Amino acid sequence: MVWSFAEQKMQSDEVSRMLIDRGYNSEAIHGDLAQKQRELILHKLREKRISILVATDVAARGIDVQDLTHVINYTIPQTQKPTYIELEEPEEQERQEVQSLSLLLPK
Repeated sequence: MVWSFAEQKMQSDEVSRMLIDRGYNSEAIHGDLAQKQRELILHKLREKRISILVATDVAARGIDVQDLTHVINYTIPQTQKPTYIELEEPEEQERQEVQSLSLLLPK
């Protein structure tokens, strides 16, 4: 599963739409969605019916993610110290390797 971060809500929708147009199973999650919609997206995520979740960093807080393989920063927030994801694992589980990529384009 891939998790992509976008700084703005509209960007997360746009990125998810672009991915869907290219044949990927993607959903966007952000604060403008109703709680019921967010829960449905998370349900699809847990059931592996979507493979790419595009989220704002605020919407991503507190989401429990299993089988994460990549984190892609589509945009990088202007905050001093971005913290996107904390992988907390029980001691008995083996540590999972996650690839991270930031897309940097000139303005």
